[in-house]
Amino acid sequence: MGTSEKITLDMKKETNKMKKAIIYRRASTNSSKQATSFDIQLVVIEQFCKSYGYEIVKSFEEYMSGTITERPEFNKALDYAVANDCVIVSYRADRISRRLNIFSKIENHLHRFRFAELGDVVPNLIVLGVLFACAENEARAISARVKAGMALSKSRGNKMGNPNMKEVQKIGSVVMKANAAEFNQRIIKIVSDLKAAGYTSNKELLDKLNDYGVKTRRGNRFTYKNLLRVLKTST
Repeated sequence: MGTSEKITLDMKKETNKMKKAIIYRRASTNSSKQATSFDIQLVVIEQFCKSYGYEIVKSFEEYMSGTITERPEFNKALDYAVANDCVIVSYRADRISRRLNIFSKIENHLHRFRFAELGDVVPNLIVLGVLFACAENEARAISARVKAGMALSKSRGNKMGNPNMKEVQKIGSVVMKANAAEFNQRIIKIVSDLKAAGYTSNKELLDKLNDYGVKTRRGNRFTYKNLLRVLKTST
């Protein structure tokens, strides 16, 4: 066998070793309002697949709220993954769902999911629960702010887009504070569980939060400053 033939054969063998993956992308509104959402998700997912040796064999995407559990393209993606022994790679957990009840659909298929934000690991059930809960809470907060703004504007006889929206902003501020308080309580509960498991120093707690993929409310990794700010709310 010639050198070139051997190289070609080795490349084919290497390709066959690659894990099969399908990608799932979701945005809430439409292409005019979220023009770059799918592009950003695709770049991150493709880099993830390249880094961890996944071959992308199919792609599913749709514009639909993550608060809706029964989404046509997501259902197709899950069915395809099960039928063809693939993993489903998504940008973040909130692209899969913004409702905790999604577990009723995916609890038997968690091993098929990968999230670029968490790395190439089977999603930890506790961490995934926190991420879905945070996504659901965020969706409710956004909905509450929008409804409050529309109701107040209507009661004042204002048309949408009226610049006199100070009262609406105040209501939004109250909702955001409630949202932050609820998020902090979840993180405090996780920290409490970690302490019970023997991780007592702030460094150990910080390392574990980041190891498990727990994110701040802005979707970033925890820092000492973030951690201490949350812990202060419990005192």
